[in-house]
Amino acid sequence: MRNDRPRNNEGRQPRRRRMRWLDPLGNGDKRRIDNLADASMRAVACEQKISAVATTDTEAYVVGFKSSDDPFLFNHLFPQATLAAVDCDSRGFCAAAGLLGNRIVSFTRCMYTCCASTRPAPRGARPRRRTPRRSAAPTSWRPRCRRPSSRRRSQECKSLQSGRRATGYWPPGRHATCFARLPAQFQEIYFVAYTTTRLVSWGVILAALSFVRRVDRPPSRRLPWFVRGRSVGIIFLRGACGAEDMSRSTLLLSLVAVGCYTDVQGNATALFPKDSDSSGASSWATTTGIDASAASETPAATHDPLPATPGSGDPWTMTTGEPENPLPEILHFEIEPDMLHEAGTAHALAAFNDHVTQLELKVNGIEVPAGAPSEFKWSFTATSKAKSDGIYQLELLAKDDKNQMDVATATLKVDLPETGDPRCAFEEKSDDGWFAGVVYDDDALVLAGALGAPFEATVWRLDPDNCAPQFGSPWKISQWTQMPFQGYSQAVGLAIDDDGRTAIAANIGTGPDRLSYIAVLSPKGSLEWERFGGAGHIYSGITASPEGFFLVGQHRVSKVQDPPRYDGFIEGFADDGTLLGPKTLAAPLPGDDWSDEFNMFDEHPRAITWSEALERLVVVGEREIFDKNDTKRTRAFSALYDLDLNLVEAWTSGGLDALEDALVDVARCGEELVASGWIHSGAKAPIARWLDSAGDGSMKRRVDLLDGTVYQAFACDSEGKFTVAANTPSGASTLGFRFSDDPVLFKTDFDDTDLLAAACDARGFCAVAGRHTNFAWLRVHHP
Repeated sequence: MRNDRPRNNEGRQPRRRRMRWLDPLGNGDKRRIDNLADASMRAVACEQKISAVATTDTEAYVVGFKSSDDPFLFNHLFPQATLAAVDCDSRGFCAAAGLLGNRIVSFTRCMYTCCASTRPAPRGARPRRRTPRRSAAPTSWRPRCRRPSSRRRSQECKSLQSGRRATGYWPPGRHATCFARLPAQFQEIYFVAYTTTRLVSWGVILAALSFVRRVDRPPSRRLPWFVRGRSVGIIFLRGACGAEDMSRSTLLLSLVAVGCYTDVQGNATALFPKDSDSSGASSWATTTGIDASAASETPAATHDPLPATPGSGDPWTMTTGEPENPLPEILHFEIEPDMLHEAGTAHALAAFNDHVTQLELKVNGIEVPAGAPSEFKWSFTATSKAKSDGIYQLELLAKDDKNQMDVATATLKVDLPETGDPRCAFEEKSDDGWFAGVVYDDDALVLAGALGAPFEATVWRLDPDNCAPQFGSPWKISQWTQMPFQGYSQAVGLAIDDDGRTAIAANIGTGPDRLSYIAVLSPKGSLEWERFGGAGHIYSGITASPEGFFLVGQHRVSKVQDPPRYDGFIEGFADDGTLLGPKTLAAPLPGDDWSDEFNMFDEHPRAITWSEALERLVVVGEREIFDKNDTKRTRAFSALYDLDLNLVEAWTSGGLDALEDALVDVARCGEELVASGWIHSGAKAPIARWLDSAGDGSMKRRVDLLDGTVYQAFACDSEGKFTVAANTPSGASTLGFRFSDDPVLFKTDFDDTDLLAAACDARGFCAVAGRHTNFAWLRVHHP
């Protein structure tokens, strides 16, 4: 396609500087266009902030900004300059490199040097374009790439003696003066190059030098041959044309932009020591007109400093060493993530330079501990909308020993869903079934229940964030057991110990002759061991403790009576499956003033948990007693055991709230123990009891006026709020509250549903589980 664009400046649309942000697919829709007339962006670098160089026909810009729509942080103008490279180090210092001077020589095609530097053009060089004399605008020179005459080369070498720059052309003489100052590996090459200079073109010589230079570089760090050739060329040009007139800083600065610094630093230090900067050194004028030699220990320039356009940033300077008074700097400061839409934790991340010695951190204007720079950490855990929502402004102040400082800010926004809003749900529709137990593991939501026809004890593992089944779920007892049995089975609970092992408590068979069963699975899901109990030995609850897994249930004590009579029991299993106990739980218990000589009163333990604070196994349930009128009543009870299964304490309800009551579950909330159940005086109503260190639940309790409702399962979240799985006459409900006398925080009803279990994770998400219609069903809600 033919390009009909005008070849000169007449009728040409002015160019504007443009930058694009590329996404992972290379899409560059995000962009920034700056109104710098007729400027083209040449290079860009990023270290927290973005630094870029742009060049027009007569001048160059160095600008900085943070994002696509932010204003310039600084904007420096360099007349008569062509800038082609920019880079930043890890501390945030940035350097721009190119050509500077009234007459600019471009060696892009000549390939005589690897790093552009400030130099005058050869005298008599013809400019590509010249501004008319009547114009005050500076002249832009672009000399042709050609070999000068011998007379001109002699003049250029003489110019070095008066402190002027080398122009990139090889001098014919003075080899004896600088030969001894060259590194040993270059002396032979120098001699060959000098003796053959009139026979071989300079391009062949540079190619040979490039090859010799290449063999010293590791393959991973080799530059293109033409760049290496130019880097060697500048070393020989400077050395041959008068090494005493060349400064160490000038050489090293010319090698920064293309990565030559590391390789020649050692040779350059020996060849051009630090004191070589005393004469013939390069200089750079700052944007404030102050000579840069104050920072680089270089003598002032012999020409007038170049003006620069003031910007909002620090003056753009060129220097070859560390500043005399280095400042403390915050290299990086952000909050990850910077927005929380659900319960979780955000962390502040920061990095500092070596000059930072102390930190101060303020959150919304309030100072908080920040620690030492090497140990800086700050985090915020969002737990619920009521306690955590808001915007948190962080201001980090870094200081050094001289009380110099740097400041950085970051913002965290927290906007959580309402307490009780659904997060995810799961329904197992492959077959009929239900969930009877739920526990949060480190990386999964683990459930146990029954599935299939006939029903089999089954375990599920779900993703805790989206309730999706993990690989291998569901897993039925027939898939892991090594016992030869078939028929009906159902899991009644599960527990996970500190080693990540999962224990499943189940009952095998139907009717009063059911068998108890426990299986322990490794953290990877393989069977470690399994045990069966006797006929009529039925499990109802399980917990993990430091000494193993402990279970409670009931066993039948008479086959003749109808209905059959039951006593409670507690037993445990060590880590290797050794049976601990069992111990019978039956009347008379501590506090009873009567005996059950003929075993006419039943005990039904329903749940068990381990209390770290009390170092006791806590059992709750219901039992039959004699009241004052010699009438049999059902009453709630609790019992405390040590790990040797010795009964330590026991409490039985005195009927203060109703004629009959019971407890069906117990949960830990911090150091407190809270049990759930029901009371009955004409109609059932739910109750929650706080147990003291002796297991007494009569002092602190909560009764809600919800006729026909039973608090079936309890769980406590990270804020100490309670999630309750309740069964109602028409279905089920999940509700929450904080204390015994607080109003209900939320309440959600479900039709045709039975809830049997509840659990909360460390973040505060809570799950209730049971059965919806005929399928196993679980729902997770926000804290």
